[in-house]
Amino acid sequence: MRRYLVVANQTLSGEHLVARIRDCLRAGPSSFFIVVPAAPPADHVWTEGEARTTAQGHLDKALERFRALGAEVDGEVGDGNPLLAIEDASGKRNSTRLSSRRYRRGRLNGSSWISRTE
Repeated sequence: MRRYLVVANQTLSGEHLVARIRDCLRAGPSSFFIVVPAAPPADHVWTEGEARTTAQGHLDKALERFRALGAEVDGEVGDGNPLLAIEDASGKRNSTRLSSRRYRRGRLNGSSWISRTE
């Protein structure tokens, strides 16, 4: 079984990711572990609790959406720094693949791959 580590936050709701999950599922047995970095909002003063609550909401919606596709999926809210969130999750999980997306600073209408290995 292929095990995927998906690291994303706001981009979890995008159709691009849903299409990728469908492709993975069609390719064979797959499981997914989603890590949502508890990244602070850029538009106002925030607390760590607010960042974690927002990330948890994104995670809950993504888990529901992935499960509706028939995916075996679990997840957690991670460190606000995506690289540390990846490091923490990698130590707990034996994933064979990594997909990660994030918004570029100042780019609100799209996102870019920061890392993708297969």
